[in-house]
Amino acid sequence: MTRSSPSRVARRKLGAPKKDFRTDRDRGTIAVAELLHRIGFNSEEAFDLAAAVREGKLEEATSSHKRVTLGFRLPRTVDGRVATLRQKSKRESTAADTLRRDVLAARVIIADRARNEEEATRALDHLLALTAVGGIEKLHRAVAALTTRRKRRRSVAQKAH
Repeated sequence: MTRSSPSRVARRKLGAPKKDFRTDRDRGTIAVAELLHRIGFNSEEAFDLAAAVREGKLEEATSSHKRVTLGFRLPRTVDGRVATLRQKSKRESTAADTLRRDVLAARVIIADRARNEEEATRALDHLLALTAVGGIEKLHRAVAALTTRRKRRRSVAQKAH
């Protein structure tokens, strides 16, 4: 590969500055999709659901007998938005974003599995202690173990139906 001339390198810097992902409006949608993926949805389902919730509008449909029904209207297609969200997720996520999503996923999974509030609190305390002693890498492994068990259980339940 050939090297660019110094004048070409200088011209390259004249373009628009890189957009700051911290202010991107899609950041929350990506976080929701990643959280859904970590708690058991496959990637496609997670991004589709997050995009539908973000782009859809709740509408009131008129009905007879003074009953009101609610509907959810989507734009014609959200496929383009889903593709954009996936690209941004791969390109823009930082280590802090990944850590925050792992912690949220662990909380959701623990809350789902706990029989009562005391058990959930104890499990979260153990998770925090694990992170304090073993570092962030241990937390990532623990969350991965939690989510893979949940996905395995979900796929077995789907096969039974």
